[in-house]
Amino acid sequence: MSRIKICYHTPSFSSFARKDIEILESKFRVSSFLFNPSKKWMTPFWFIAQAAFILRNLNCKVHVCQFGGYHSFLPSILSKFFQKKCVIVVGGTDCVSFPEIGYGNFHKPILGTLTCLSYRFASAIVAVDESLIESENTYSNEHSKFQGIKNHCKNLKTEFKVIYNGYSGEFWKKTANTALQGDIISVSAGINEKRRFVLKGIDLLVELAKRNPALKISLVGGTALPRDVEVPSNITLIGACNAEQLRDLFSNHTYYAQLSISEGFPNAICEAMLCGCIPLGSYVAAIPKIIGSEGYILENRSIEDLENLLNKIIPMNKKELNPRQQIINHFTFEKRQMEFLSFIDKLSSNTSI
Repeated sequence: MSRIKICYHTPSFSSFARKDIEILESKFRVSSFLFNPSKKWMTPFWFIAQAAFILRNLNCKVHVCQFGGYHSFLPSILSKFFQKKCVIVVGGTDCVSFPEIGYGNFHKPILGTLTCLSYRFASAIVAVDESLIESENTYSNEHSKFQGIKNHCKNLKTEFKVIYNGYSGEFWKKTANTALQGDIISVSAGINEKRRFVLKGIDLLVELAKRNPALKISLVGGTALPRDVEVPSNITLIGACNAEQLRDLFSNHTYYAQLSISEGFPNAICEAMLCGCIPLGSYVAAIPKIIGSEGYILENRSIEDLENLLNKIIPMNKKELNPRQQIINHFTFEKRQMEFLSFIDKLSSNTSI
């Protein structure tokens, strides 16, 4: 019996996309379309190419879009027209608006409009955390308060499903490589850009390093910070790493810091916890849920509060915490696979979801 065909639309083959494609390919035939114009003026041509892809694949039962945006507009509209199903897997930036730092789909009029229309025409929206549906920012007083899709797309009737991300404890585990030793590690691409520098809380870590020269902090994902930021001598900047290199780096640091202003369900903190890092996270989105009782939460975006938190926890007995077990108990790859496949299966067979 021939397997059901799924069309997968994504703006990049990120780790999120690659993992979900892997999950889908375990049960369905998957054809992927990468919507990734290198210049804004090229976007209309990518719409044309995407429309041609959809028309060539009219035997697709379900269109799956990784994140909402320009690339999810045609699949959601044309799925309605051709009586197909379209599900949009949302992850963070496609659910928020932070105009103060120029972040989020909904602070851009055209992108926000097309994103919202995509959600209205979609058959269902899969969120990696409840906060992406509707939430209130209490972490940072300097940034917009009400977030989540329902706060930006009023009177939205599309059905939501929450399926948390999942991780492999077989791969992500502590190694014996001791190439670099440090206290705190954090991972974020593009930290040389001021927007991401602030968004990911790297500015707090730089200030923390300046105030505490004995702390060794590693920042992974870029070899430079914004031009107006001086790099303290106790910060090590590390460029892009593959999974094996990241695993070694996590294994040789005590803490993993995820001090973001906005997130969905971040991968790096979960992978670091599986490698034994004690998590320090902001009170944002899924981060408190991920950490549970096996780490520490920064409730307010404040360097003073961060310093106080570290001064409190560093002298404590770290052996009482088991961050690895927290992820294994609650956020496995197998659990996401089972829930995601079951959901797509019901959608493709027109069973009530």
